[in-house]
Amino acid sequence: MPGGAAALPSSGMDTGKKSSVVGILMSCFAAFGTILFGYDTGTISGIKEMKFWLMTFGYEKTPGSGEYTISTPNESLVVSILSLGTFFGALFAAPMADIMGRRWGIVGACAVFSVGVAMQTAATAIPLFVVGRVFAGLGV
Repeated sequence: MPGGAAALPSSGMDTGKKSSVVGILMSCFAAFGTILFGYDTGTISGIKEMKFWLMTFGYEKTPGSGEYTISTPNESLVVSILSLGTFFGALFAAPMADIMGRRWGIVGACAVFSVGVAMQTAATAIPLFVVGRVFAGLGV
């Protein structure tokens, strides 16, 4: 109508302060996966240089020298396999959220990440450590 108030469709969303705080908290929670990925990527470079880790997963350079190392293919595998898990985790995230709901999908991803970390912690050989890294990547 001429001269009347503009009619705006109602979105049904609360635009107050509470919705802003909720949006910020949801964004921070979603960014936590990136924090986990960055933290894991940064710490593995230091972990693979630790003497105990090299003694557990590597081999002695020369017998009796006390210096341990890990083969280049195993080192590359340990460092990069997390990215394989994150790739498939990203592909599975949307269908799992559709099936389980967003909240339980996030809880499930946290559980998968925790299982991966537990596998890495319990590992005494490269294969279990690598599988743990894949599971951790799926959860991220």
